[in-house]
Amino acid sequence: MATWLHIAADNPNAADHYIDRIQQVCELIAANPGMGVERRDVRGDVRSFPFESHVIFYACKGEGIVVLRVWPAAQDPADFDL
Repeated sequence: MATWLHIAADNPNAADHYIDRIQQVCELIAANPGMGVERRDVRGDVRSFPFESHVIFYACKGEGIVVLRVWPAAQDPADFDL
């Protein structure tokens, strides 16, 4: 993941910790998939949830979610393909 590589260039332990926290947030979202914001501007079934300097984009699937992207909050989501 580009996020890990970016952080790990300075501090691999901090990168591991950040990715662990993203995983924890994804587990929370999976248990409560409606907590994100609908993002019809990206795609009809996409939702997003902010996490620190990133935004987690996901779609609800069955009893959980599919994480589509973890995107830097400063970047426009129109710049990626889902």
